[in-house]
Parts: sequence; structure tokens; C-alpha cells
Amino acid sequence: MHRIPGVAVWVSPSDGVKVRGLYARAMHMHSVTGAKKLKEVRRFFELYIDDHSTSFVFTAQEASDLGVESNVIACYDRNGIAGAAHFTTPFEDAKELLEKGVPERHVVTFINRYRMLYNIAVREDLRDAGVGALLLETVERGVRARGATEVIGIAEGDLARLEKFYRQSGYEVLELGHPLELTLAPRVGLTLPLHVSPQNMVRWFKKSL
Repeated sequence: MHRIPGVAVWVSPSDGVKVRGLYARAMHMHSVTGAKKLKEVRRFFELYIDDHSTSFVFTAQEASDLGVESNVIACYDRNGIAGAAHFTTPFEDAKELLEKGVPERHVVTFINRYRMLYNIAVREDLRDAGVGALLLETVERGVRARGATEVIGIAEGDLARLEKFYRQSGYEVLELGHPLELTLAPRVGLTLPLHVSPQNMVRWFKKSL
């Protein structure tokens, strides 16, 4: 497990008890959980990410009410949050696929197999200190723990820096503006477009675990 001196990790998944057992041997777990800490993480994201997806940082109750899985990971040092990540079931894309008439069994396969990395951010004074790699490792462990095998997401902002970051962690980064092509079964594929305006610089990224 990737470790950084002075940085501890807190995980707030929908099924916290199960994951707490998985991580307990590898990292220090903060005992304080709940809506207050999630609110702190949401504010942290809003400082570094100019994107509506920060609103998807749900509490366990909110996630349960919506019928989605929501997982938040936060790294802390003595100055507060060092970095945070948030991944969920790809509920927005799943809803759109159903509205387009994609058979429900294929959408269920999509939900079971894929997790969307909606947000990942590192405090400015800790950039290039390994916090982002620690967060990605923890995300991938969480994705595997839920029986999923694929991580997908959208990179936006400093694409040169983000492309280097994701590629160093084994991710494929698609060309600017290209849709994401997924294969669910032999002769069964899905296409996820980028819902952005032409002036926005965004790229899909993905990794098979």
C-alpha cells in the first residue's frame, strides 16, 4: 500500500463496515464519520474543482434514498484535508442509457462492472507529493471490493498534467472530445458521449482492474 508520512486516510463508503475491515490493516482510519465530515470534503472539492459533480458527494442516507452507491476518500495531515476522491456507480449515464432504450439487462451489467471517478483533488502545497497516487490506489481497492472491474472518469482542466497523472497510474486517456466505447459482452457495446460545450477541454479516461 502506498504510504505518505504524516498523511492518514479516511474512507466513508455506503457500506462502511465491510470496507473498514478491508482497509484497517493498511492505513489509519479516522473514527469520526458522517454528514459533517462529508460536508468538509464537499467544500474542499469546491475549492479545487469547478464542476457540478461536487454536488454528488452524498451522505449514506442520501445515497440510500437515491438508490446509488457513493464513496468518499479523504487524506488528512496536520493542516487538514490533503486530498480527496469520490467515486460512485455511474448513475447519470445509466439513467440516460435507459432513456435511450438500451435493454435493462445491459444497463445492469454496466452498473455492476463500472465505477465513475467523479472527483479527485489534492491541496496545492502537496501537488507531486504522491497524494493523488494514494487516492487512486484507495479508489481502486474500493472498486474491487464492490465487485466492479472498471474505473472510468472525465478529465477536465490542465489536461497535460492530468494525462500524465492518469497514464502513470495505468489509465488510458482518450483523445480530446472522443466518446467512450464500452464492450459489455460479445457484440454488445455502449457509447458514452461527452456532454460538454465545444470550448470545454475534457477527455475520458479508463482503467481495467
